[in-house]
Amino acid sequence: MSHSEDARAALIQAQHLAATTRQNGQRWMRIYLIGWAVASAGLVLVIGLLGKTGMIIGLSAWGLAVAAGALWSRRQGAIAAGTSRRIGTAAAGWAIVYGVVLAVGLGGELTDLWFWLVGAAATMIPLVVAAIRCGRCDASESSLESS
Repeated sequence: MSHSEDARAALIQAQHLAATTRQNGQRWMRIYLIGWAVASAGLVLVIGLLGKTGMIIGLSAWGLAVAAGALWSRRQGAIAAGTSRRIGTAAAGWAIVYGVVLAVGLGGELTDLWFWLVGAAATMIPLVVAAIRCGRCDASESSLESS
């Protein structure tokens, strides 16, 4: 093989590795965000429908879910550029909606199932939107940032 053929083969391999890493990073981010969305909906329902008992159960389970998510995400190695920003934006949106739902529901001592179902679904929106947007990440975000 000539030097130019070696260089071309190395470039093709590097491009394949970059594409595979980007796809894997996008996949784990979507899984992470969807898992968070589902756990959030469960947490809101448990807190809203079971009151103080639900708060204890829900926050205990939430602590375990957060720890598991943090450990799992650390094992991913590298993430696609822009991932931290997207997760941060999704987290901020989630925190606002979650806070409003709990403040309105618990402050008004609402026990209506419909309120808590809608509230649980609402907390999922910022996370699901971020997961969907991640699936449409630009090729321009193909460089890697260390995790």
